[in-house]
Amino acid sequence: MILHRGGHLGPEARVLPLYFPLLEQIGSSFAINDQYARRYIQAGLENLRRLQQKTRAAVQDLNQARAQFQQDREARQERKEYMDSKWDDYRRDTTTECRNSRAGRCTRPTPAAHRTP
Repeated sequence: MILHRGGHLGPEARVLPLYFPLLEQIGSSFAINDQYARRYIQAGLENLRRLQQKTRAAVQDLNQARAQFQQDREARQERKEYMDSKWDDYRRDTTTECRNSRAGRCTRPTPAAHRTP
């Protein structure tokens, strides 16, 4: 045996024809066990179904998490806007009731800081 360029061991080219009868006998004796092959394929299909169910559940969980994240984000934004409006009311010394009154003026007493002496 010699080492060929591809890095594998094998017989020299002139000796190879001597091995043909042996290789033919090995090839013809080869057979697949049908029961084993069926069981192997069935096990593979069952595993595939199990993986599909896991994937389906994971995708469903992901979609639920996304929806929950979106709801939480919207709730945070609403709270932020509410707090910003309260801060704005405090700075301007107005309330929602005053801004929404029909006459456009507030009936509550003016704070002491804004009263004229």
